[in-house]
Amino acid sequence: MPKSSEKITYIFNQGRSERIKSGTSFPKEHFYGYFESVKNQDTFLIEYTNEENVKSFLYKAIRKIIKFPIYSEKLLTMENKNILDNSDNMIFTNQNTFYSAFPYFINNKIDYKKINVFFMGYKNILNKKTKFSIFQKIFFNSVLKKLNKAIFLSEFEKNYFLNEFPKFSEKAYYIPFSIDKDFWIKEKNLKRDAILVLGNDESRDYQLITNIINKMPNENFIIISNKIKKDILKYENFTLYDSDWKTNKLTDEELKSIFNECKLSIIPIKTSSLQPSGQSVALQSFAMEVPVMMSNFKGVWDKDLLLHMENIFFVDEASVDCWINNINLLLDQKELQEKLILNARKLIEENLNLSNFYKRLDKVINS
Repeated sequence: MPKSSEKITYIFNQGRSERIKSGTSFPKEHFYGYFESVKNQDTFLIEYTNEENVKSFLYKAIRKIIKFPIYSEKLLTMENKNILDNSDNMIFTNQNTFYSAFPYFINNKIDYKKINVFFMGYKNILNKKTKFSIFQKIFFNSVLKKLNKAIFLSEFEKNYFLNEFPKFSEKAYYIPFSIDKDFWIKEKNLKRDAILVLGNDESRDYQLITNIINKMPNENFIIISNKIKKDILKYENFTLYDSDWKTNKLTDEELKSIFNECKLSIIPIKTSSLQPSGQSVALQSFAMEVPVMMSNFKGVWDKDLLLHMENIFFVDEASVDCWINNINLLLDQKELQEKLILNARKLIEENLNLSNFYKRLDKVINS
């Protein structure tokens, strides 16, 4: 991790402090190296607050004009500014927190500071467009000039970024998203009879998900999402948890218990999506030894690691009949399920785990 003499600050949106203070067990993949850093040096954590300062109307106007998620009123409190002032190395764990800190960069001398930013989800970078507007491009170029390293959790997104902004190619790095393999461990000898649907991002194909559930009345579904409502589901073949990661209504331990009830994890995604949707769900399922069926969408994050019929089952079509046929096919083939489970867990054990993630991050931010 960063040099021991450095003061390093991790900048998050929400959901981290609550987990740390709770004293309960939780996975560490969404902390992006924080716990490894804190062992060796002065390490700080700041995150969005729900309190808005008196200047919030200004940032609302900026968001409306530039159409970028700049929530400076939730980040630049006096306490957080003081922490940033005393930081040598900043790690922004998504681009939204970095955008929100931009007024601080304009008003303060930061040339001596290291600034590393994780970019994830082109729905936030390109605002659902294929190209930036003039204002967006000016803003984004200004943002990129301020940072040292742009870190992507999707190889596809890194390549897309290089195509859009080739002059910043020396700043772009790919680190595969990885999970806490020591937390996500299957509990043995449990009956698994449910199909899992987990996620809230906008790239999921919720209409397709709803149609699948409504056309498979004999299957039991567990839905963890705030995007699907009970009244659009026809049968009593589901359990619905209205939850998301930030609010932690469903604890991580409870989520792990739900994985233990599931025989299949399905991740239908809009085929045109550039965002690496389903990344954490797929890898958590891998670790929990739940076979994964996912759309073969445009933004699949690593096509060298994710292999159809080896460690994952890709579905090419977005039709409900195609999905149902493939679900039935996989559920009928025990040997294929075992193959996917074995190879997926092996991928986590040998590659996509936090130990490897820390080493890769250390190499990038200290290069």
